[in-house]
Amino acid sequence: MKSHARSLAEKYHTLFSGSQDGIDVFEDMLTDLRLYETIDTEEDRFLHNFGIRLVAKAGLYEESNMRLVTRNLLGIPLPSPRDNPEPGLRDVKRL
Repeated sequence: MKSHARSLAEKYHTLFSGSQDGIDVFEDMLTDLRLYETIDTEEDRFLHNFGIRLVAKAGLYEESNMRLVTRNLLGIPLPSPRDNPEPGLRDVKRL
């Protein structure tokens, strides 16, 4: 029998990964939750931590997935060079 946590993680994962709309909504939520940004304020920290929690609830941040998560991140192509590259990290722009 599946554990409640595993069953709920499967539901989160299916909800967001089942269609392009689900993926778009998940991306929008994670962007609004500052998952892809550096943390400047206490509010941002709370939002960021909830974004991490949401990813974990979808079963993605399980210890057994960390190597796969890392490999997938490193599989993302580097952006094209810009005319005036800015040094350091860049936050994702929210709409």
